[in-house]
Amino acid sequence: MPQFRAVQEALEVICFALLRTWALPGLGGVGLSGAGLTIINAGTIAGGMAGDGLTRAYGIVFTGGANFLANTGTITGGVNVQGGSFAPALAASPIGTALNIGNGPLTFASGTSYNIRLSPNANDSVITASAATLTGATVNAAFSPGAYVARQYTILSAVTLGGTTFAGLNSNTPANFTSSLSYGASDVFLDLVLNFTPGPDFGGSLNGNQQNVANALVTYFNTTGGIPAAFSSLSPSGLTRVSGEAASGSTQASFDLMNMFLGVLSDPFIAGRGSEGGVSAFTRDDEALGYAGARKRSGAERDAQIAVTPRDRLAALDRRWSVWASGYGGSSTVDGSAAAGSNSTTSRVYGTAIGADYRVSPNTLIGFCAGRRRLQLRCSERIGRRPRGCISGRRVRAA
Repeated sequence: MPQFRAVQEALEVICFALLRTWALPGLGGVGLSGAGLTIINAGTIAGGMAGDGLTRAYGIVFTGGANFLANTGTITGGVNVQGGSFAPALAASPIGTALNIGNGPLTFASGTSYNIRLSPNANDSVITASAATLTGATVNAAFSPGAYVARQYTILSAVTLGGTTFAGLNSNTPANFTSSLSYGASDVFLDLVLNFTPGPDFGGSLNGNQQNVANALVTYFNTTGGIPAAFSSLSPSGLTRVSGEAASGSTQASFDLMNMFLGVLSDPFIAGRGSEGGVSAFTRDDEALGYAGARKRSGAERDAQIAVTPRDRLAALDRRWSVWASGYGGSSTVDGSAAAGSNSTTSRVYGTAIGADYRVSPNTLIGFCAGRRRLQLRCSERIGRRPRGCISGRRVRAA
């Protein structure tokens, strides 16, 4: 029952924390042996010396079950995992403190397990100043959630591995990673390889745009030795979003919206913006349109115009405010490329503008306007909508 197990573990902690020297009776005996042990050693655990005075028994032998070892004291004779599993830390202890078992050997029997935990920037490990024998054991690696994933973790260090290796690796590897074991002359490493190639659920491949983003992230990971988990766990759809395509599409739509608003603000053909009488400021009084050629007037016609035109045109100028309103809008569609991985986008913009003008001279008009607008961007990957807002501007035009 759980309560009895808790009492047993508490008694073990008390016993081993107070332990100064432990050795089984008899010459050359093992220091401590058992199954399902949780050991916290702050003293000395030593294996007995054989009659030849040269051979020392193991300090600790695990015979089965799940075994945990924490050591701030001395272990003489090394550790032998004959059965079950061995974890170089307590289940509730922080991840990252290496277990040092001194100058004794570390031996794993066939069929046993070496259990370690890994966090974004630390991991459990064991260090021995002697040889380690790994043949037949399996590494069980448990990754805890986090925001950062390292490229390589050192999980065991010894003077020599004697050419032995672990039999295999089991792990809850983070998404888009594959894990494997690698070996140095005296160290064992757990390596992570970032790979965004999706499985059958995602169609089995990435398009060009997604692959380019994936290649950039893999290069960053291989170069720096780590990557934020928010990027390493991206799905193919996430790779598309990270590429920034949707954001760039909305930027162009915003430019189109502002161009339309400024076009209304500076439109010379709105009533009242012409020269004095309301005709376009780009026309002359004797022209029907600003783009039509002027007929050359005769001398009699010029004399007649001078006779009826006030000498001070400014005095005859009708200074007054004029109010206007206008609407604007439009839409555009850009087709994407399936091969390149780009998406089709459609933008729709519309709005209204209201303003007032005041004529200060025959050829000078000042005014202001304000407007309301709406922008909608539709992408084959996502749908976005900019909220309503206000646009304001001032306009000064002098002919």
